Amino acid sequence: MKKDIHFISRFNTDNVGDRWSSPYHFFDFDGFNKKTIHWINKKEYTSEDDHFATIIGGGLFGPGNIRPIIESQPNSKFIYWGGGWPRVVGYDTRYLNLQIRKFNLNFPFSQMPFGIRDYCEHLEFVPCASCMLPQLDKKYSIKRDVGVYYHSGYTKRDWYNKDTDIKYLPHDKMHNHCDINDAIKFIGESETIITSSYHGAYWGLLLGKNVEIGDPLKNRPTPPKTDTLKLDITLEEARRLNTKFYDKVMNYLT
Repeated sequence: MKKDIHFISRFNTDNVGDRWSSPYHFFDFDGFNKKTIHWINKKEYTSEDDHFATIIGGGLFGPGNIRPIIESQPNSKFIYWGGGWPRVVGYDTRYLNLQIRKFNLNFPFSQMPFGIRDYCEHLEFVPCASCMLPQLDKKYSIKRDVGVYYHSGYTKRDWYNKDTDIKYLPHDKMHNHCDINDAIKFIGESETIITSSYHGAYWGLLLGKNVEIGDPLKNRPTPPKTDTLKLDITLEEARRLNTKFYDKVMNYLT
């Protein structure tokens, strides 16, 4: 009988980047049954039965999210695949490294595959699995010099500042609550992308675009969430790193 692999990701979000970040969409995990979990939710995840393995990845998942999940299934094998570490843990990459190493002392992360999409020293860099999207292989004709791809979620926050929001720039624009085909097509047809979205920047780099990070949070003492994105990442490298990590995960599971 095939064993189940559970996947925890933000499958049911309006944010198209988070929706397509899980390796669930792109890898076969041959020999296992793939089971989705739609949110980082302990009540939805737990059961009386032990789960054989659980892959957490896509979006931002830090200690506050992961801790109760691991505690609820102490006998399960866990994998952290290409997740982003929340900025509440640390905005400086050195502090980020310290916090994750400190967190690892409490859980068996030293044995489990642990790949993070933030580019930091001393941690395995595994960029978002959405690099496997076939839309990124298409050739797009340039239809605009500049396109603005903005994170619409910022407008719902109490610290939102209209005066610094890039969505008011005088260019064609799209927000990240959209269809994946439309998002990649818009970025592909733009010579330059100005974005406040991690995935807007990431996909822009994978498509070879000029990418400018637009920060709607200029009045806050924190950088945008794209500050640890590897700015020279290529489509080939991103896919190679994800395929390599997949092999590591399969070895770990078998």
